[in-house]
Amino acid sequence: MSSQGPPLNPTVYDAETKIFSSELVKQFPPPTAKTVWSLLMGDAEGDEEHVVFIDTEDGTEWKLGQLRVLAERLGAGLTRDAQIPAGSVVMLLLPNSIHFIVALLAAQYAGLTVALANPAYTTHELSHCLRLTKPVRIFSVSKLLGLATRSGATWSQCIVMDTHVGYGTIFWRECLKSAEEAGEAKPREVDPSSVAYLPFSSGTTGLPKAVCISHANIAAMCHIISITPGAYDRGVRSIGFLPFFHAMALLLMIHMPIYRRGTIYIMASFNPARFLHIARNAGCTDLSLVPPIFTMLVTNADIPRDSLKSVRTIRCGAAPLDSAMQVAFAEKFGIEDIRQGWGMTETTVGCLGLAAGSTPGTVGNILPFVQARIVDPESGKDVERGESGELWVKGPNIMQGYHANPQATTQAFSDGWLRTGDVVFANERGEFTIIDRIKELIKYKGWQVAPAELEGLLLSHPKVVQAGVIGIYDRKQGTELPRAYIKVQNSSNEPEELVQELQAFVARKASAQKQLRGGIRIVDAVPVSPSGKVLRKLLRAMVQKEEAAEKDAMGASKL
Repeated sequence: MSSQGPPLNPTVYDAETKIFSSELVKQFPPPTAKTVWSLLMGDAEGDEEHVVFIDTEDGTEWKLGQLRVLAERLGAGLTRDAQIPAGSVVMLLLPNSIHFIVALLAAQYAGLTVALANPAYTTHELSHCLRLTKPVRIFSVSKLLGLATRSGATWSQCIVMDTHVGYGTIFWRECLKSAEEAGEAKPREVDPSSVAYLPFSSGTTGLPKAVCISHANIAAMCHIISITPGAYDRGVRSIGFLPFFHAMALLLMIHMPIYRRGTIYIMASFNPARFLHIARNAGCTDLSLVPPIFTMLVTNADIPRDSLKSVRTIRCGAAPLDSAMQVAFAEKFGIEDIRQGWGMTETTVGCLGLAAGSTPGTVGNILPFVQARIVDPESGKDVERGESGELWVKGPNIMQGYHANPQATTQAFSDGWLRTGDVVFANERGEFTIIDRIKELIKYKGWQVAPAELEGLLLSHPKVVQAGVIGIYDRKQGTELPRAYIKVQNSSNEPEELVQELQAFVARKASAQKQLRGGIRIVDAVPVSPSGKVLRKLLRAMVQKEEAAEKDAMGASKL
């Protein structure tokens, strides 16, 4: 798995401007601005019989032609009967299903903007998203209507995709026009620069922001992925278990398989046994995973080596994958082609990686037609080659801004460059390594300590299943101290012995300023987002509870 020869997507570094770019721009034309409907369905003729999605619940196969006709019929109904004006916002509050894809495509046919909500939102989070985006209709399923209405939606707003409910809701089949009527209609023409999607940022530091992703952003991202060597070949067979509302799945599990005529097995949620059954028996060629799934597959001794025998390529995104875990996965399953990428919702899906041959632990090279700089976040000046700093990016896949939040948009950009908030450095091959988020760096006596580095180190210990690291402030020393929260494998060790073992392990592997002076706490589970990012704000809330309990105990002892 170590890199051999030059990268397939070589990086060009301009020493004068200190800008990183891809050499592939010399070989391919730039992206063409198109609407999502035109991009995905404009050349569907001739491929109508291609099976693009398979429902793993009931085995139903969905051919491209069937999908197009159904989306046209629903889209025509939204346009004519519901009379929803072009550019209006509709929200998808749906689990992974063919219904999600049909509703999404119908909305694009009708020239609507699609807000993508997480079905696991609390009422507090969803009510915020509803107030922010003001959708005229909400596509959902019966089991989520309670969440929607408790969060402020009305029954009449809701289009139900699975069954008749009543109470003023609309059953989606009531919106369908006949095939003949839909055939007479045409997709609404909208400007490719208009907003196609409003996915929500992860909200790890506050309530979610709605990210404005245009039709042109989507078209550019699909083009960029397609011309990156081996990033997404035609005919890919994969499993769609990552949540479709997430930017990574939105592109790789919905748009790219239609665009590149792949086939996706849809899973409503991740089920290890079903996932492995499909991977083994369906001839899957590629898998898009997140770090928690890597960990589960590697650490579960009951999963045999040949479980992924047909898989050629593994993609990892959404959160950093430790290089030791990457190597362990390759050794267990015999899959050498494991690629990390980097992106964020604000970049449509990615800016770095995806090509084969990257060094383990890196997120690869800059993608074609994207530019990058590494900037000192305090001075705003570009750092010297090999030094670390904040990653700034620019390209046709970068968001327009945050919906109804001009202040956040202004703060996110500097002279047209998106300030990502991630600290990175680039090696001599032009491959980038993510160090951590600027706001999450621990300041220990003037040193900057990256939580992600310590988490990766802890995860390389055979007894650690999950790890989350934060800084806790020590008033006596006047500094932050790194503290780890870990979930462990079944262990015969006493907790105190295991903590001592892990402290000694870190002491051997990490420099002095990175020692876990704030301690190690063993917990039942480390809080993570669906994509595997450690939710440090929840770890900090745990610290606050611990400190409050200690104060209460001290107060009681004085009585």
